Amino acid sequence: MTIEDIYHALRKWKTLIDAYMSGNKDSKSEIMKYLNQGTHFSVDESDIEEWKKLLKDTEDERKAIHAYVGIDEDQLKFFLIDSCSDLYADFEHIFVKQFSHRSPDITIEKVPIVTSYPPISSESAISRNFTFNMYCSDWVDAQKGGDFFS
Repeated sequence: MTIEDIYHALRKWKTLIDAYMSGNKDSKSEIMKYLNQGTHFSVDESDIEEWKKLLKDTEDERKAIHAYVGIDEDQLKFFLIDSCSDLYADFEHIFVKQFSHRSPDITIEKVPIVTSYPPISSESAISRNFTFNMYCSDWVDAQKGGDFFS
């Protein structure tokens, strides 16, 4: 995708969210349609290795991956960029991730190459997913008082 395509996708999501925040009730069902298109996006080892290279000279507390949400071809997509590239507007390293229900076809290694703090077990991830599916509508309503995905 070009940076223009990505910008357009981000604007579509923002326009939808702004409409909802401004009281457009129809936009809530459209937001929920997009949020129900998947449960996750996948990151593979090559993505992580690329981010390690890009962030190798960055202070630990500034190392992060920024995720932006957009709508492209009627699909919710996530645009991931390392904090250093984002800071310096170097948009050559944006990873586009599909929102999916499908499990990735991978073999999980005994030693993970990336960790989260705090760690999230498979059981916890399933529970979080189930809870979100049950209360998605309430969650969307609760966002009216703040920012989506901030």
